[in-house]
Parts: sequence; C-alpha cells; structure tokens
Amino acid sequence: MAEKILYCSDLHIDRAAVSADVIAECINKQIKKEKCKIVVFAGDISDSLKLTYYLLSLIKAKCLFIKGNHDHYEKEDSSLQAPSNVTLLENSFHETDEHIFLGATLWTGLGYPQH
Repeated sequence: MAEKILYCSDLHIDRAAVSADVIAECINKQIKKEKCKIVVFAGDISDSLKLTYYLLSLIKAKCLFIKGNHDHYEKEDSSLQAPSNVTLLENSFHETDEHIFLGATLWTGLGYPQH
C-alpha cells in the first residue's frame, strides 16, 4: 500500500483566530484518520520561525518543511533548531522507501528592479 502524505501550506498561524495547539490538534486528527506517515508543510506557516517550529513539534508524524516567502520575514535566530520530527528542505531532498521529496523556496520580490 502506498505511503500516505498530508500536505499543508499557507497556514499563517500567527494571524489565525485559533492557537497553534488547536491547529496541531486538527492536523493530528487528520493524520490519524488518513494514517499518514509524512506531513509536508510547504511554506507560509508563520512569520515567526519559533512559532512554526513550535507547531511542527506538536505534529505526530514526520514533517518536511519548505520555507515560503512569509517564513523568511522574521530575522532568523541562528540558535533555533528544528524539532527532531522535522526535516528542513532548503535546496535539499529527503528520501523515503517510496518517494524523493525536493525542497527549495521559489519566490521572488515581484515589483523590484531587475538586475
């Protein structure tokens, strides 16, 4: 049977009407219901990397995280470490028995002068 994957993007949890804990609870219910092994978080989870990592630490599955443009807004604290269940895909890949996941932030500053 094929490995099930749950996909999430553009959650913007720093602007959500509910807490990261409530969002994680909803995602975990879906993981359990669908029997997912991996959750791909494909950008714009939060403007705060600390808050994003907090959410991902609550997820009860392997998380693959690719930053979006909003995930780059906050000046990053180099001491922040991804939770143990998270693999950051930044111009890199993650391989499972069934899939190869490639990750890179692909956005541009539209409207800025071209070089």
